[in-house]
Amino acid sequence: MESELLLVDPDGFATEYPEEAESFAISAIEAICEYYDIDFEDASEFIEILEEIPKAKLERYLELLEIIDNDPWALIQNCAEQNGLNTSNYLDWYNLSFPQECTD
Repeated sequence: MESELLLVDPDGFATEYPEEAESFAISAIEAICEYYDIDFEDASEFIEILEEIPKAKLERYLELLEIIDNDPWALIQNCAEQNGLNTSNYLDWYNLSFPQECTD
């Protein structure tokens, strides 16, 4: 069975392309990555995200990567603060009890 490339346009419509289109698409992505100085691996991960979230934006993804590079705990801290934990107090972190689902 011939492999096909599935692309989603900005309006959310999916279109299947023959296998030859896949090598063209990869070449195009590599060229874009080189032009904008984006790591190809990051772009590949973003493409996987696009398959799940078609309206995802590359700029936001790159911003997220930069935040994580600067502070690997940023997302965890943000989540904790949204759930009422005062992250400025180390004792809150130290005494944090994990939900049962996390300890199993």
